[in-house]
Amino acid sequence: MPVSDHAATLPSDANASPPAFVTALLIGLAGGLIHALVISAAFAAIHLELLILLAPLALALTAQRACARPWSAGLGVYLVSFLLWLWVSRWLVQVTPAGLILYALIMAIYPALFMIVLNRAMRHPLTRRIPTTLLLPVIWVGIEFFRGEIFFHGYPWYLMTHPLIELPILVQSADLFGIYGLGFLFALPVGAAMDLLLAASAGHLRSATFRFAIPVAVLLAINVAYGVFRMQQPLDSDGPRFIIVQTDLDQDIKERWSFEQQQEDVSRWLELSAEALIDALQADEPPDAVIWPETTVPGFGFEPETVRFLVENRFLPSDVFTGAIERFVERTATPMLVGTTATLGLDVRDEQWHYESRYNSVYLIRGDPPYPRYDKRFLTPFGETMPYISAWPWLEEQLLDLAAGPVQFNLDEGSGPSLLPLETARGQVWLAAPICFEATMSRVCRHLVRDESGRRADVMINLTNDGWFGWHDLGRKHHAQSARFRTIELRTPMVRSANTGMSMVIDSRGTIRNTIGDGRYGTSRREAALRVQVPLDSRETLYLRIGNLVGWISLAGLLSLPIVIVFINPRAPQSRKEEQ
Repeated sequence: MPVSDHAATLPSDANASPPAFVTALLIGLAGGLIHALVISAAFAAIHLELLILLAPLALALTAQRACARPWSAGLGVYLVSFLLWLWVSRWLVQVTPAGLILYALIMAIYPALFMIVLNRAMRHPLTRRIPTTLLLPVIWVGIEFFRGEIFFHGYPWYLMTHPLIELPILVQSADLFGIYGLGFLFALPVGAAMDLLLAASAGHLRSATFRFAIPVAVLLAINVAYGVFRMQQPLDSDGPRFIIVQTDLDQDIKERWSFEQQQEDVSRWLELSAEALIDALQADEPPDAVIWPETTVPGFGFEPETVRFLVENRFLPSDVFTGAIERFVERTATPMLVGTTATLGLDVRDEQWHYESRYNSVYLIRGDPPYPRYDKRFLTPFGETMPYISAWPWLEEQLLDLAAGPVQFNLDEGSGPSLLPLETARGQVWLAAPICFEATMSRVCRHLVRDESGRRADVMINLTNDGWFGWHDLGRKHHAQSARFRTIELRTPMVRSANTGMSMVIDSRGTIRNTIGDGRYGTSRREAALRVQVPLDSRETLYLRIGNLVGWISLAGLLSLPIVIVFINPRAPQSRKEEQ
């Protein structure tokens, strides 16, 4: 008896009566539309998270119905998916309308590719013997992993598992196999549903239930039980205290930020920090540090040589902002974690700024300079660098003129220390500081938190500028959703300080504990300060050791399928009746 029931329901290429182009196109349009509506609903609304499982199911049914016309159906899926990604990432129109179109053109490839590969695998004489229960997760996760970690350095946004963070019990096993392991787990019931549908049409529903549905149900039950167990484990409530400052600076203002406006804004944020500090002291809860968002300190950073060069040559901003921050720290005896641009080897030639290197950085301001700093290691693709294309400056300049508007890709990748040591009343705490987009990258945060001996960071501090999202709060929400998974994978809490929001504390179970304002993710577009205490967690995770192993295995399986489909063509297997 063959392992799967594809042979009983899917005619082989040799004897199929392929549907007409228009029929297959309509099938693709219908499946793509259901997929798009499910994606939009699951990411846009709370309490609709489980709908996300219908997204791959809609495409799988399309693959089954497309028969010998997968490319025609794939075109239908692609056209609808293009509109989907225009809608989901519509905030990009504020930054780069041309870039939004290019983005949607690329993102639409993935659902169409999934449908086509699954169709061909389900119809090939060899690969159709593999149960869809296993085949579908390998293809789905392989494609997500390729998109999220490899293609153009990776874009792991809008993964199938992301909305499920709103049901924390379901996703605690991320500390075992990571976000891609969870994706594989939740793709299993989708594949099992396909196997049951195929078996029912062939009259083998009972046997398929025992072979596919029950094992998958057991795995899901074990996952829930594991989640309950992990959620009930106590955390250390006696962690460091912080004051989180949330600023509200529009991105279009920031790009033309005048010196006078910079002075006014920094002074206001210092007053906001001072007021929160006074409240903390009156409550007998002195903070261990004050945290400002990404690049909120204007200028060229806190490097002593750079500041000295500006002061001696009377170049603005001189030490106006660095000095103000240092005086605040000295007078209050409270360290600050601030985002700014660290510039090394600054010089002026031909009335132009020149420098040896420039980083998007987090400084820990305390004691005397030079201060500890972390330089962003993973530059945001097409936001701070153009993967591969940046190797050709002329080509990069042409593309910037075409699509990126005022954006300049003039930052270097960091390579220095990844951890910042913070002295607290309860002892030394080690901070990892993923900046902005880095908090969405599982492999980046894993490398920041650990070294050869294991986990070293106690807390992740995520400084981010979410002003890029403009009026689009769903973009801010999804940025925070993705960051929540890092805390589970690494069992390391995270403090987010975000320009324009959403600022919060996320504990090591992925639960949001403190926000600014009302709502699950707090309030955006509001300047405020939040006093928090972060619960620590000493648990080590399997994911910390093995990383995205499931993603790599799925990618290997995905890449092997075209080789089998194209180059191996054994005689079609006998029907189930003949084998019996």
